[in-house]
Order: sequence, then structure tokens, then C-alpha cells
Amino acid sequence: MYEQARSITTNVFKFIVNFFFMLLITFYLLLDSGRLVSFIVKLSPLPEDQDQKLIQKFKDIAAAILLGNGLGGLIQGTLGGIVFALF
Repeated sequence: MYEQARSITTNVFKFIVNFFFMLLITFYLLLDSGRLVSFIVKLSPLPEDQDQKLIQKFKDIAAAILLGNGLGGLIQGTLGGIVFALF
């Protein structure tokens, strides 16, 4: 019984710490994203125009993925709610 309580407490504490670090890292990545991109572009051996094309392509793909997943989740949730209400 003691081992299980200790294990649960340890896992909850680890989860809270990891979640805090995830929020902290996400905050600073979003805050300094412009500086991070410019640093990566400076390190890139590609010409500037190809770097910009690559960045724009990445933004387009990321937006399409987020939009597709969001719409898919919305449709699935709506259909699931309808089926749940019917049965």
C-alpha cells in the first residue's frame, strides 16, 4: 500500500514538473520565434530566397495540418455527440 501511494505521488509530481517545463519552453519558443528563425536562417547554407521559400512552405504545411486536424476533430465530436444523443 505504501509503495503504491509513493509511486502515485512520485508520478503526479513528475507530471506537474514536466507540464510546467513544457509550458515554460512553449512560452519562450513562441516569444522568441522570430529570433530563433533568423538564427537558423543564418546557419543555413542555402541562399536567402530558398530559405524564405522553405520557411513559407513550412508555415503553409503547418497551417494546413492544424486546420485539417481541427476540422476533423470538430466533425468527429459533432457526429459523436449526435450518435450519443440518439442512443
